[in-house]
Amino acid sequence: ADPARAVVVACSSPPTPGQRAEARRVLREHGVVVLSSLLPGAPPVVDVDGGAAALVAALLDAEAAGADVDADGFATRLLVRRADRRFDLRLDDPKTDGDGAWRRLARAVAALAEDLLPGGGPRPPATVGVVVSRPGSDAQLWHGDGNQADFFNAFIPLVDVDSSLGPTEFALGSHDDAHAATRAPTLDWDDTYVKVAPTLRRGDVVLFGYDMVHRGRPNAGQIDRPVFYATLAPPGATDDANF
Repeated sequence: ADPARAVVVACSSPPTPGQRAEARRVLREHGVVVLSSLLPGAPPVVDVDGGAAALVAALLDAEAAGADVDADGFATRLLVRRADRRFDLRLDDPKTDGDGAWRRLARAVAALAEDLLPGGGPRPPATVGVVVSRPGSDAQLWHGDGNQADFFNAFIPLVDVDSSLGPTEFALGSHDDAHAATRAPTLDWDDTYVKVAPTLRRGDVVLFGYDMVHRGRPNAGQIDRPVFYATLAPPGATDDANF
């Protein structure tokens, strides 16, 4: 009855061989999989009181305070404004990750994902950061993050994301459509794909292809929606498009 449930795989920690096989199937078929309850309550870098969300807000505000503001908004070496009240902050730099905790989390997620992603082989983190949607942000435009078919995103929400906070919405099957990028501008009214926006709990892990068409939905809540991410890519690869 709920198409969003088709992309969710309930997992133990660590996931069993059967859960891994199901996650691979879902990712191959739909282009995205949610590993639910894999990290019960919180990722390892987060304390039970949700300290990571507060830490991210402080890091973002500190970086924004020193940013030049032009017609396109904030732009520093570590911070980009993707849209009004939507920010992308790098967490793989000593300035924002002095003790390396975020990078350790990214490596742990990469190790978890290694045998789930198509093609096999290691995909270490190429970029580590957090995307923050602040209250009042509008929906993003539909987009893919790039056209590299061997790049994948791993998302971990740092707060519980219910429908009011604007969970990420995915166009299922767009990863297998060579014309997906050209269809993206019309997806608000085009039913080419089934679209789902699964709600998430703090600590869930979301894996999806870099070319998967998706968007952040509006944040109509009262708190920030910070989502940690690691871009997983072949060894030595870099993503020069998004920063």
